[in-house]
Amino acid sequence: SSSNSSSSSRSTVVVVVVVVVVVVVVVVVVVVVVVVVVVVVVVVVVVVVVKPAIS
Repeated sequence: SSSNSSSSSRSTVVVVVVVVVVVVVVVVVVVVVVVVVVVVVVVVVVVVVVKPAIS
């Protein structure tokens, strides 16, 4: 039964690692999306503000 418990604990560790990796990947993707959105907003604001000033 000890081998069974150890294997179950190993599977639990694997599940925890997979969950942590998935969470990290999701956080990274969210950060990248937020950065892209901020850059797009800044570019749009600059274009809207600078173009009339130039013209």
